[in-house]
Amino acid sequence: MDDREIARGAADFQARGRDYPFINIPGYMEWSRRKLEAGESEALIDHLDAMSMFILPEELNEISEEVFDELLEDVRSEVEKRSHS
Repeated sequence: MDDREIARGAADFQARGRDYPFINIPGYMEWSRRKLEAGESEALIDHLDAMSMFILPEELNEISEEVFDELLEDVRSEVEKRSHS
């Protein structure tokens, strides 16, 4: 991939990308409900509920629960770091 292809890809992403609130990403609400029912911190889920993801429209249905799990772990880690400082 040369610089022109990279630039075209970046321009396309910038032109067509949209900011999707997590609550509008398919599967997120079901995932978050299950996490809450399993005893997950309501504050952490509320934090994720308020987040969004900038992606291309065709990527919207490709976001998996693994991505939500990773983001939850990232938020949990950040909270733990801040509570110990």
